[in-house]
Amino acid sequence: MSKNSELIRSFIAIDLPDEVHRSIQEIVSLVSQRLKKQSPQLESTIRWVPQKNIHITLHFLGDIQKPILEEISRQTQLLTSHLSPFTLHVGGFGVFPKPERPRVIWIGVQTSQELIELHQQLSLIITNCGWTIDKKPFQGHITIGRIKDFHNANIRNDSSTTLLSLNKELSYNISKVNVSQIHIYKSILNPSGARYEKLFSHNLTATS
Repeated sequence: MSKNSELIRSFIAIDLPDEVHRSIQEIVSLVSQRLKKQSPQLESTIRWVPQKNIHITLHFLGDIQKPILEEISRQTQLLTSHLSPFTLHVGGFGVFPKPERPRVIWIGVQTSQELIELHQQLSLIITNCGWTIDKKPFQGHITIGRIKDFHNANIRNDSSTTLLSLNKELSYNISKVNVSQIHIYKSILNPSGARYEKLFSHNLTATS
């Protein structure tokens, strides 16, 4: 395979500060302990995301050709030079697609105009560079766990009750995230899980 045809599994993301990582790990511990007591079979199917891999995904690009990724990076640098840093609020708890059949466990990211516009501008860059984006509506979130499929109806019912209870209990804000950079990562898949390598970083450098 030539360098031009090399495929890189990648995504665009916002990193989180250490204090938010600590708060998220406290929530992961609480959720894990609660599920072990109330839905142990469900908890045993969860692969919790390692702390070093936790972030806010803006766009998942999948396996993309290197020249296209480099052009997306160049265009993103131009974009961020015209954007000012902004603040996000992180908090809340939920699952995708629904508590009755959970696949992804997440911490919420409060929608802001700055975040929506950043996502939209990146969508335009990606499509203009000839790449396809996910058509699903954007919902900012932080993935903390992934659940393997399970088919037992009793487990699903028990997990639904527990997850809905946690959703209400963890509805508060955790912290603020000051966004001054976005990053393009390479995802390297291993049997033990994914490892992320930072390829490009772009600062939001405009002044208000």
